[in-house]
Parts: sequence; structure tokens; C-alpha cells
Amino acid sequence: MFFLGLLQGTDYVVPIVAIPILINRIGLDGYGIIVLSQGVINVITVFTDFGFTLTGTRLITQYRADPEFTSQTIQKIFLARAVLLIIGLFILVTTVLMVPQWRIHFPVFLAGYLMVLGTVFLPVWYFQGIQKMGFLTVLNFVSRVLYISSIIFLINANSPIYMVNVYNGLSMSLSATLGIALLIRSAPIKLKSIKSNEIYQFIKLNSSITVSQAIDTLYRNGAIMIASFLFNSSLLAIYGILDKIMQLIQRSFAIVYRAIFPIVCELIRKGLRSVREFYTRFLLLAIGPVIVISVLLWSYGAELLKLISSDLEGYSLEKYMFLVAFFPILLLFNLPLSTFLVARDLKREYLLYNVSALIVFILLAVSLGATSEIGGLISATLITEMGIAVLGIVLIFKSSNQ
Repeated sequence: MFFLGLLQGTDYVVPIVAIPILINRIGLDGYGIIVLSQGVINVITVFTDFGFTLTGTRLITQYRADPEFTSQTIQKIFLARAVLLIIGLFILVTTVLMVPQWRIHFPVFLAGYLMVLGTVFLPVWYFQGIQKMGFLTVLNFVSRVLYISSIIFLINANSPIYMVNVYNGLSMSLSATLGIALLIRSAPIKLKSIKSNEIYQFIKLNSSITVSQAIDTLYRNGAIMIASFLFNSSLLAIYGILDKIMQLIQRSFAIVYRAIFPIVCELIRKGLRSVREFYTRFLLLAIGPVIVISVLLWSYGAELLKLISSDLEGYSLEKYMFLVAFFPILLLFNLPLSTFLVARDLKREYLLYNVSALIVFILLAVSLGATSEIGGLISATLITEMGIAVLGIVLIFKSSNQ
């Protein structure tokens, strides 16, 4: 759990650290374009990952004593992702070219696909499954240091904006390459001929959870895409900064819940009572620190943001941070719900959970974003989180009584 926290924590903290550097190098408007491209790339990444980070972890955890099954699982995941990467590139290119507001920044989006390569081929699922994350954590940390160093020393006001994504993607791809090398050395891999139909069936088995994850990612990244149609470049950048903060909060919680995901899978075998007791203890321990985080965001968040760039001085950041402060409390109760649905393999319920969130959010974001701009988009997120919390509880109780 400690190493997984460091691994993913590095990924999530680096974008925050990069904000003042990028705004200083490419300007507020340029930063808005980068944030938009990375939001689209996040959605494509989920498609190419196809849920194998979760299901791969579950399979390796449950069958790691079976070398032959482990070997076949590793081969199938890599082959499936190679196919999905080709399809994902086609989807990205087609989508960007079809949207006029995005088409003019096509090189930025295309360069971002390097980040997809780095994310998809990093074998986190295997090392999380065998609960050995130490060396992979070091690799990822080094890659993030290389990225920050590249934008400090190689990006300037005259640099093409797309180079930010190039350096980011290359550093991530380096980490993935070394991670694969470590996997080859440590895993019981015995190459075996795998038919295309086996790969198809393997992908098909993961289709429902992938749809659910894609919808969830659209929900998490959809606001910045909607903002690109409603806001000018400066407002897009400002919302992008606030969105990065909310993503950092969301992903910080996700670090913990992904780390305990194998534990929850094991507890489900013992019975739902064991899972409820585990989550109850955890929530009681976490509620205090989460409230402290919310108070700090409300009290000091706006002032800290204004230190990033003088360009932010003219905007009412205080009212935005007041809304953002409620986000950690809502997530504390929502993320265990979605994690439990996946761990118990309730695919239909998980799909309904995420589809409902996306539909409600889009309707609220378009209407509130058009009328209240940045505050409207944040409010749409908060209202949606409250709604799906209720839905998640209903779905879990319904499935438990069946």
C-alpha cells in the first residue's frame, strides 16, 4: 500500500507542481490547451487500458500460486492492449479532427498519445497483484523528475505547446519500458501461442467494466471538455487549474482504495459482514483528516492559487475554493461504493452507477456552466456526487439482499 501510494501520488502531485512552471513558460491560454488535451487523453487511456489494471490485479492476486495461469494472463493483457492501442489512436485522431475547437490544436492531442503508451504498458497490475511495488515506484518517480526537468530546462515561450506532451509522454514511456523489463525478470512467463479468438474473448469479458470505467472517466474529465465549448482560453485555464486540484483530491482517495482493493476482494470471500466492518473502521479513521483538508482548502486555497501567477489576481477564486472544499467529503463516501461494486463483480450495477453519474453531470454542467461559468461546473460536480452516493448505497443494499 505504501509503495502504491508513492507511485500514484507522484503521478498526481506532479501536475500540480507543473502548473506554475507551465503558466510561466507557455502562458495561461497555452496551459488551458494542455489541460484540455490531457483530459481527452485520459479518456482514451481508459479505453486502451480496458479495465485490465483492476481485473489484472484481481487475477494475479487470486491465482499467483499458479505459474501457468499467471503467464497466460500476462501475455493476454499485453496482446489485448496492443490491439486496443491501435484502435485508440484511430479514435483520438478521428474525434479531434471532427471538433473544430480541438482541430486547430491537433499536434498537441497527437503528442499526448505518448502518455497513453506509457500508462498502458506500465505493468502496475502485476506488481500490485503480487504486492511488490518498490522498484516500480522508483522508476515512476524518476520519470516524473525527468518530465519536470524537461519543462524547466527545455520549454520556453518560443517552444511549440505540443512539446509539453512530448516530454511528458517520453518520460512515462521510459518508466513503462523499464517496468516491462522488470516484469520479464520476475514473472513466471512461458510464451505460449495464443489464438486471436482467445484475445477477443479475453477483451470481451472485460467489456462491461471498461464501459463503466470509460463513463466514469468521461464524468471526471468531461467538465474540461464542456468548458472548451463554453469558456474563453483564460477561463478554460483557470477551470483547468481547479480541475487539477479536484483530480488530485479524487486520485489521492483512489490511491488508498486501489491499495485496499485486493484486501476487499479477499474479505468478500469471507462474507459481506467482514467487508462492512472493514469499511466502517476505515471511514471512522478517515473522516477527521478529510474534514481538516476541506477546511484548509476553504481557508487558504485561493491565496495559494494566486501565488502561482499574477494572471490569477483578477478572478474570484475564493468562491470557487469554497465549493471545491466540499469535494473531499463527498468522495470519502463515494469511492468505497464504486470499489465494492467492482470487487464483488457487480458489473451491471457498476455500469448503472457510472451511466447515471455521467448523464446527470452532463445535463447539470451544460446548464449551470452556461449560466454560472466556473462556479456552475463545480456545482454540477458536487450535486452529481451527492446523487450517485445515494444511488450507490441503494445498489449495494439491493444486491446484498438478493
